[in-house]
Amino acid sequence: LAQDAISQGLQEASRESETHWEYYSRVIKRAPSLKVTLKRLVELFELAEYSPFPIDVAESREAEQALLKLREEIEAVR
Repeated sequence: LAQDAISQGLQEASRESETHWEYYSRVIKRAPSLKVTLKRLVELFELAEYSPFPIDVAESREAEQALLKLREEIEAVR
C-alpha cells in the first residue's frame, strides 16, 4: 500500500530489480520529508517479510498508523 501511495502521489514507482532499501533511498531523495515515516515502514515490511516469526498486533497497528501518516505526508509534498 505504501508503494501504491508513493507511486500515485509522487509518480515514483518501484523498479522490478530494486530492493526495498534502494526504493526507499530513491524516494527520500525526491521527498526528504518522508524519511522517518518511510524508514519505519520499510523496517516493519522487512520484519514481516523476512522474519521467521509473525509480526505482533502492536507492530501491525504501528504499520497501519505509519501508512496513514505517510499518505498525509505525501499530500503535503504534492
